[in-house]
Order: sequence, then structure tokens, then C-alpha cells
Amino acid sequence: MSNSTSPIINPNQLLRIKDLVTLLSVSESTVRRYVQSGILPKPRKLSPRVVVWKYSDIKDSVDSIFV
Repeated sequence: MSNSTSPIINPNQLLRIKDLVTLLSVSESTVRRYVQSGILPKPRKLSPRVVVWKYSDIKDSVDSIFV
């Protein structure tokens, strides 16, 4: 995620699971597995069917893995 060619993203931007799939280059089931195992933070529930993650939370989680 620290690739210099990646777009600049607002740290407060909310990401849906499809965004994480693209950002992390993994499947939806892998994102869910990472959340279950504590690798990624739990999502925030906006409605009964909509969950999101804050970009800065995802970035912090990924950065802590690769430090």
C-alpha cells in the first residue's frame, strides 16, 4: 500500500468489501478470514446490509504487518 503509484486516498474514506478486494488483491472470503483472525479490523455497520472499513484503519493494519 505504500507503492508510489497508488492513488492518494482520504484517510477517512469509507471502503466497501469490493474496495478492499481491489486494494489488497485478495478475494472477499480472504477479507472475511482476515477480519476473523484479527489481521484486519472489524467493519463498521452502516445499516443491516452495509458494512464499511475506514481507509486509515486498513492502512494501519497492513502497515503493522509489513513493518
